[in-house]
Amino acid sequence: MPVTRTLNPLPFNDLEPRRFEDLVRQLIYDFRPWLRLEATGRAGSDDGFDVRGVEPGRQSDPDDDEDETDDVDRESDVSTAIANERTWLIQCKREKEIGPTKLRDYLDSIHADKRRKLYGIIFVAACDFSKTSRDVMANWARDNGLTVRYPSMTIRGSNLKAAFCQKLNAPS
Repeated sequence: MPVTRTLNPLPFNDLEPRRFEDLVRQLIYDFRPWLRLEATGRAGSDDGFDVRGVEPGRQSDPDDDEDETDDVDRESDVSTAIANERTWLIQCKREKEIGPTKLRDYLDSIHADKRRKLYGIIFVAACDFSKTSRDVMANWARDNGLTVRYPSMTIRGSNLKAAFCQKLNAPS
């Protein structure tokens, strides 16, 4: 059978919200070395997280020689990694359009205490982000100590748009 191309966008907004969140969560698995990806939106009161991702933090200096260390040192490295876990907020929106005002409202609804604890945010939508919306996201990210990138995830010819915000000066 010959390879074909999908010319019409897939109807992501026709998916039930939970199914869309499940789809996004499956696509995000390869983005980071996640320890956990939790479907927090399913619980109802998600505190602004549809999905919460937790990745390992930095462990001890890789230049340290691994001489004959005992199990206590290894346990210490694991404790350090757990203490330095990085939390990502993953917000999924299957709307046909998200303008700058609506995007700002979504971002501002993330409580300030939660913002300070976040390592990054992934905002995934089934629609394009306008230049003005991108500017809103960039300004919000900068004001909250994050950087922003706009990769696209392609599924069978249709694009899901994503904005990735991450702590400033943080390694990817």
